[in-house]
Amino acid sequence: IRDSLSRLIREQYDFDTRRKVVESEAGWRPEMWAQFAELGLLMAPFSEEDGGLGGGPIDAMVVMEEFGKGLVVEPYVPSVVCGGGFLKRGTDAQKEEYLSGIMSGENIFAFAYAEPRGRYNLADLETTAKKDGA
Repeated sequence: IRDSLSRLIREQYDFDTRRKVVESEAGWRPEMWAQFAELGLLMAPFSEEDGGLGGGPIDAMVVMEEFGKGLVVEPYVPSVVCGGGFLKRGTDAQKEEYLSGIMSGENIFAFAYAEPRGRYNLADLETTAKKDGA
């Protein structure tokens, strides 16, 4: 995994490209995310039982090391590490609904941990969420 990922980042993620991506409206490249999914990077740390490649934390660490070297901005940590980590301990229904989408790159998770006016008080919550089926 390390060699393939290192080569991909070196060839397609130079500093000028990264700068343009960060300045874009999305802030990341869906086409690069699709390449990461195609390489199996998004499913590497998940068990075979859950549809992954049977890896674990070491596999995620290798990916994150290479992403760090390349200053990659795609949502690996919130989607695969945080979202996938929570779902590993989720119900079977939650796993069925979300895990395959994380591993395919279809589901993008966000780690919402602070409110705009909450400053350093993580208990100051105003935002709510409502599932709309979209």
